[in-house]
Amino acid sequence: MTEKMKHEVTCTKCGHTWNTKGKARLVTCPACGLKTPNVANVDPEVLGKALEMVEAEYGKEAADFLRSKMLLSVSVGGSQ
Repeated sequence: MTEKMKHEVTCTKCGHTWNTKGKARLVTCPACGLKTPNVANVDPEVLGKALEMVEAEYGKEAADFLRSKMLLSVSVGGSQ
């Protein structure tokens, strides 16, 4: 039986960080309830569209924050 790998997700609205084994494209922040992109399971095209939506809804700062967290997650293999 294969064990799912946990990976870190950070909310683009409140900055809360948590570990998830989820495979959904969006996961719900346990702190504020925002649907947040699940970086480890999103293809680049979908991720680009999600970032555009975040920037439109919450501003460039939120989108840049998310981009910085994604780069950190990808650089360590997306797992914790």
